Amino acid sequence: MKTFAFRHLTHQLRLLACIALVGPLLTAHAAAQEPDHIDFPFEHVSDLRGILNVMSAFRTACIDQPVSSDLPGALAPDGYLIVSPSFHLFGDETVKDARRTVLSKTGTEEGDFAEGYPIIRFGMPTDETPYGECSVIWTRAWDYPDEQVDDVMFGTAAQFVSQVSYRLQAVLVSPPENAFRRSSQYSLVSEWRRGCWEGNDCVFDIILMLDSEDGIHFTITRKKVLPVANNGEDDGTPGRK
Repeated sequence: MKTFAFRHLTHQLRLLACIALVGPLLTAHAAAQEPDHIDFPFEHVSDLRGILNVMSAFRTACIDQPVSSDLPGALAPDGYLIVSPSFHLFGDETVKDARRTVLSKTGTEEGDFAEGYPIIRFGMPTDETPYGECSVIWTRAWDYPDEQVDDVMFGTAAQFVSQVSYRLQAVLVSPPENAFRRSSQYSLVSEWRRGCWEGNDCVFDIILMLDSEDGIHFTITRKKVLPVANNGEDDGTPGRK
């Protein structure tokens, strides 16, 4: 009788041990299915740190999953508002557009530009863009004295392509531009491609403008998704194979 009781107790302990080991794994797997909210790892400063924040937001918002109606609420960074494009641009709901949503720190485009916060824009899926539309925009005045701006611009422009390739694990599709020269203004326009959700490929456009007087303007836009089922081939249709 004691032997049976001992064996029964041993079996129960083993079962509890298995639950203790497997439970966290199942919980972690379930949590992994939920999109992470956008997090900015650096200060919003008009140099490479601010640019890396935009890349991080773009990866989380536009590369990790297609757009869905609940995605803006799930991804909204701490302190950000979910507003309509009309309210963001004009401060009211003059133009109704239920298909588009904006994540904004201040609630208005003017305020976001003035204070230098990234803006995340979503367009819900349609027949032409079945994965939705997604972009991140950032404009900020220089946080540096005038005598330092030239060096900041040159250093940022010179590192930019390598940083996009490394941080977003992307391949440059368009011809590279020459950023290794000093100038009072840089305008870098490029097209990139990288793997995204479920093995598909995402193509995205980047515009980086550095101006000694106006500061930084940086936009990343997901241009199209090339489904893996079609071997990543492109037929030219915007937003899809």
